[in-house]
Amino acid sequence: MPHDLGTLTTTDLQELAASAAEDLAGNQNGETKERYLAVLSALEERHDANRGRERALRTHTVTPENTTVYNNRLHGRYELFVNGTLAAYLGYEMHRGELWALRITVDPDYRSKKIQTLLIEEVLADSLRRRVAVLPFCPETREHLAAKREYHKLVPREHWPRFTLRSPRKSRRRRAASAATASKPAGKQTGSQ
Repeated sequence: MPHDLGTLTTTDLQELAASAAEDLAGNQNGETKERYLAVLSALEERHDANRGRERALRTHTVTPENTTVYNNRLHGRYELFVNGTLAAYLGYEMHRGELWALRITVDPDYRSKKIQTLLIEEVLADSLRRRVAVLPFCPETREHLAAKREYHKLVPREHWPRFTLRSPRKSRRRRAASAATASKPAGKQTGSQ
């Protein structure tokens, strides 16, 4: 890693950040964390005007093949990289084994529903793999989760009303049918006496 990060272009810094993120995923030692934090800090200090000129030269096609999602536990966020460039992240907090999805931040050059969808889908899939409950405080995450029934089980049932999730239709129909049957008065018995 160069001693003076200020001499690198923003693109080089972004590629270095992606590389450091991959190293951090495989090795959680202090030196790797410091390197990652130093590169992120250098990126954040850049002026938007310089970043805009460099970004204008790049294509912004987003596909699952050119994206990578990294769970940055150090900063409490899932980061989505497009061709090595940080394009979006979902901030979260962990509380008693629950992932509280808080807010999505998308780089202005990558503003699209596709970026958000890819990021949220990966976060929910990772939570499902790890068997971690999710509380979707982020409106985009809540909307996506509500539309995908396979992820409803990530939200503890006692929080469903809070996040406007509903029971699956079949069970609602069964409850309605059993309630209707229970409320019907016993009919006349027919038979010969």
